[in-house]
Amino acid sequence: MNDAGARATHEVDVVAIDTSARRRQPRVVVLGEAKYSQRRCTLDDVRRLERIRGLVAARRDVDATSARLALFSASGFDAELAGLAHRRDDIVLVDLDAIYGRP
Repeated sequence: MNDAGARATHEVDVVAIDTSARRRQPRVVVLGEAKYSQRRCTLDDVRRLERIRGLVAARRDVDATSARLALFSASGFDAELAGLAHRRDDIVLVDLDAIYGRP
């Protein structure tokens, strides 16, 4: 995704799009990032996805205004990010326990 304002480009690992016939235009339902590193995901990671959602939402050919932001992490999430995700419906955090169905 080109970000002219920041003079940068962004890559997104996960995109889910609803293209059902009853919609006027495709709707992005999920934008996500997958991290396999020793570093836990932080608020910076969700801020980056928020920026990307805004860039996509500014396009006229797709609706992304209500896209959920998903972070997939092998190392988990810091406490601030976990707290924010608990308070917001548009942030989904997926760790290895969630993937493997462990409590």
